[in-house]
Formats: sequence, C-alpha cells, structure tokens
Amino acid sequence: MRGTIGLIGRSQESARLAAVLAEQATTRSLVVTGEAGVGKTELLTHLATDAAGRGWQVLRSTCAEAEQQYPYSSLDQVLRHLEGHVGSLSDHQRHAIDVALGREAADGPAAVPTLGAAVLDLLNAAAVRSHCLVVVDDVHWADDAGAAVLVFVARRLGPGSRVAMVLGARTGEPTRIDTGGIDHLDLTPLDPPSAEQLLSALHPDLSPDQKSDVLDRAAGNPLAITELPAWPSTVGTTVGTTLHPAADPALPCPAASSRCTRASSRDCPPTSRRSSCSLRSTARRDPTGTPATGPRRSRRRGAAASSTSGRPPVGPGSATRWCAPP
Repeated sequence: MRGTIGLIGRSQESARLAAVLAEQATTRSLVVTGEAGVGKTELLTHLATDAAGRGWQVLRSTCAEAEQQYPYSSLDQVLRHLEGHVGSLSDHQRHAIDVALGREAADGPAAVPTLGAAVLDLLNAAAVRSHCLVVVDDVHWADDAGAAVLVFVARRLGPGSRVAMVLGARTGEPTRIDTGGIDHLDLTPLDPPSAEQLLSALHPDLSPDQKSDVLDRAAGNPLAITELPAWPSTVGTTVGTTLHPAADPALPCPAASSRCTRASSRDCPPTSRRSSCSLRSTARRDPTGTPATGPRRSRRRGAAASSTSGRPPVGPGSATRWCAPP
C-alpha cells in the first residue's frame, strides 16, 4: 500500500541507494539494515524499479529462514538468472557453479574465492549487454556458504563496475554474515512529521485521537503505522481506547503481520511469544493487584516513557509492544 502513495520520509535514504546506480558511483555495493517493519523491502523495491527504468537488469532474491541450513540456498535465485552465461566460465568455475546449483556432487562446499570469482565473472558477462543490479533481501537468513560468496562479490564492486549489489538485513537478528568492508545504510524509524503524513495518507478517516494513539504505539515504524488502525476489532473497542476487558492478552495483528517470526517476537514478553505476530498488552499491577497507572508515553509529543516495555500504553495500566514481521 505504501508503494501506491510513494515513499514518505525516505528522500535521503532513497538518494543514498540511487547513488550506487550513478555513472560516477564511488561504490557499487551497499548493505541496508534496520529493524523489522522499518521499510527495508520498500526501499529495495523502489531501487529495483528505479534501476529497471534506467535500463538495468535487476536480479532479485530473498533469503528464507527455512532454507538457512542448505548450502548455497541464498545464491540459487541469483545464479538461475545467470545460467545463460555459464558457458563463458572456465571448467573449474563451471564445476563450482554446478555444485552450488546441486547439479554435481562435491566432498564439501567450494572454496569461497573460487565460487565468488565464478559468480563475479557471470555477473560481468551478463552486464556486457546492460548494467546489472543484484538485490538480496533478508540476508540475515542467508546460509553461511552463500552469504560468504555474496559478501565476497559485493566487496569487489567498485567504481566503474557495471554490476551493483544491495543487501538487506534486519538488525538485532542472530547471524554469522560478516558485511565488513561494505558501505552500510541504517534505516531508523520515521520522524514524527513523516509518520503522521504516512498515517494520514493510509488512513485518512481516523479521528485525531485515534491518529495520536496509533502514532504513539507505532513509534515511527512504517509497518506498524499501516497495520495498527485495523486492530483490535473487539466489540466496544476502537483505536485510542482501552482493551476490551475480555480480550485475550495477546491479540493477533492484521493479516500482513501474521508473518511475524520467532526472532521478531523474541523481544516481546515471554508469555506473548506466539507463532503469529501479536500486540502484547500486559497490565502492570501494584502489590495489591490493582492496575498501576502512570503518565502516557508519547514519542510524538516528546513526553517521557512510562513503561518498561519502551512502547506506549494501550490503556490505563498497560504497556504495548509492537512485534513486526520480517
């Protein structure tokens, strides 16, 4: 949905990404990092569209947590785009590519320099016709062997190269991928004016109080801004009011957020960890069992935080934490 209204609040980040496509680019590789839901994939999609509009070939790939244990799974989608150029490789490079694609057996993974050089040669061969952009998202889930090759190639894409590579990775995620030596772009949450602009564009019918509550809870996370207005649908409950007394303490977020993974829910209170994304509302009680009260936290208004969760409360005595999907 955000794509239909354009990117909001990301002009500097978009310009930084577009710089890897420039004729006089000082580097052709970049790693985009940020928390879940902050907009990495949106920016990568915007870059891919921009590159295609300039006549670049765009090779896109997304790593999957379920395939992290399989060697070279993170390379598979990219390599299959380049199969037409395998004939230009030397015999030992072709063998390395065939092993990576599972066409030939091997005693173990190919040496990173051998396979990395083969992938780089394939990309350069493809780029003879037109410049080539490789976009790999969720590299924090890349298999070890494939990740090492991707980084090997990215480090060798300097000024004058007809190939560019941009990798997207979630911060705070356990990973062994080492992206040292590659320029980084760290995405932060939207600033308050941009967050409010995005919310107004996506959900123009919200009342001022509802908008304020969504912005408080979303804390600048674009996906949260998109999803929160549709939650919760409990009878008698609307955005900006307390949770229905009978509501489950871990209510499911809307459909797009059901893709939340164990990693992204790890930051939620333990009792709220579910296989689907949830907004955790945990009542803070004093020793007598009475819900504790405190000043509302409003990041948008700059007020002080009032809960240990680091997220604004849904209602009196509760604290909400947004658990975003990949």
